[in-house]
Amino acid sequence: MFPATLISPPFDRIQRGGGIASFAATGAFSLTPLAGQGAVVTSTSSNAWTVGANGSTNPVLQVDANTGSVATGLKITGSAAASRLLLAVISSGTNEGLSIDSKGSGTIRLNATGTGAVEFSRNAVPTTTDGSALGTASLMWSDVFLASGAVINFDNGDVMLTHSANTLAFTGASSGYTFDALVLTVATAAGGAGLRLPHGTAPTSPTNGDVWTTTGGMYARINGVTALFTTSAVSDVIVVTTQAGNYTVLTTDNLVIVSGTFTITLPTAVGVTGKPYTVKKTDSGTTTTIATTASQTIDGATTRTILVQYESVTMVSDGSNWHVV
Repeated sequence: MFPATLISPPFDRIQRGGGIASFAATGAFSLTPLAGQGAVVTSTSSNAWTVGANGSTNPVLQVDANTGSVATGLKITGSAAASRLLLAVISSGTNEGLSIDSKGSGTIRLNATGTGAVEFSRNAVPTTTDGSALGTASLMWSDVFLASGAVINFDNGDVMLTHSANTLAFTGASSGYTFDALVLTVATAAGGAGLRLPHGTAPTSPTNGDVWTTTGGMYARINGVTALFTTSAVSDVIVVTTQAGNYTVLTTDNLVIVSGTFTITLPTAVGVTGKPYTVKKTDSGTTTTIATTASQTIDGATTRTILVQYESVTMVSDGSNWHVV
């Protein structure tokens, strides 16, 4: 035992070396250590420090020091007003985690009565991959705010949504993207299109529902057949060109009017399935020859001639060769 002084009747305080233990008539107890010193409890008990109306039975606070090698703990640091209270892990190791557990299926609620936000200075991650959900079917988050350049990454890059200024890029999804309802678009205020189709090279093996555009027009695959919506059909204007010499037809042409003994060469039939071209001869006494590209044929022949004035021939591509219609 250490020598101590009982201070004045009814002797409700014990003092030693400047430290005071006080006992109030209400049963309250206070401990005032010597200035610059602290109160230290050394224990290996599971009830090293227990506070509760029923003692160690379901206490309000319980400090359990009954571990074979206790080298971790919790440090509480006070600070000035509006400067935050600090909770930090104490450990003899360099890196130490902190676990907060509820009991059973009980939940952990942060800032239940405060009006401020819960802030994160580091990444928030689940303990295992695909082990936790963000919200539930009955408790859903209201909004998600993401910064410029944010990425939504599915399965470590399998499918990604990447933001940049005024752009949202979809990547991955080698099997395609599926929508179970209409995709509605709105034209821009400047008059731009609300939907842009792939343009340039026609697909080598189109499937029903595919839509694409080339210089020859817009195409759609319907019931196993590729249908062409030409630039003329869209604009209701037939593109007419008048030639007095040899001429290679452009994919944007529709009608070629020729006068004289000249050769009119059709474009390749590949990539312009369903596109019609008409060649009309306006003079007499000459021969107009219609030729093909890459040994393609017109009704089985590599060329076709027009001998009669004002006669015309209309040909349609099947994707490989030409047919007179």
